[in-house]
Amino acid sequence: MSIHQPFFNALILGYTGAVGSVLLEELVKSDKVNSIVCLGRRPAPYDHHKIQFVQADLSNLVKHLDAFSGISRVYCCLGSTMKQAGSKEAFKKVDYNMVVDAANVAKQAGVTHFSLISAVGADAKSGFFYNQVKGEAEQALEAVGFERLSIYRPGLLLGDRQEVRVGERIAKVLSPLFEWLFPVRFRSIHVRIVAQAMLLNSIKTDEGLEVIFNGEMKTLAKAL
Repeated sequence: MSIHQPFFNALILGYTGAVGSVLLEELVKSDKVNSIVCLGRRPAPYDHHKIQFVQADLSNLVKHLDAFSGISRVYCCLGSTMKQAGSKEAFKKVDYNMVVDAANVAKQAGVTHFSLISAVGADAKSGFFYNQVKGEAEQALEAVGFERLSIYRPGLLLGDRQEVRVGERIAKVLSPLFEWLFPVRFRSIHVRIVAQAMLLNSIKTDEGLEVIFNGEMKTLAKAL
């Protein structure tokens, strides 16, 4: 049976992205969160007494081991697209190397719960490069040996982005007409729901590996 831990300190990677920026808002609002370390190149999008910005080279996270000190929950929202990255090598650097490095450093620092935003099609044996990298990252994190590892596999993410994505525009128009034809896990989901699910789930003190899809995320978000 899971219980709720009263307070905890968090660290978030990818806090300027679609899910990460909303998750940061949810962490700030939560009375369960004492402090939040934003680890990355750019400052957090706003100031708050809970937020501590640590400027970091995400390609060399071992240099920032101290930033993980006293942290029990790490939320990894790092992610790119082939268009953003510009090449397979650059994409894998973000979605595999940085993610796995973050997990290893977090483990070394004594972090007990690591949460990762992955993708619904993640599969190390996939013939699609994107899904393959996501799956390989998941496998690598499982090998790190956290007390608790939460992997979130959302469908198409909907929400406000700085980058305009044609796929999202199409999904917003077509979802009411056609999404009911597909299993829930393959449908679109709003970034706010994903972020709320991540927060509520991390308040619990379960152990082990869990892979969480759209349906479970929506259930968790409703309970927040």
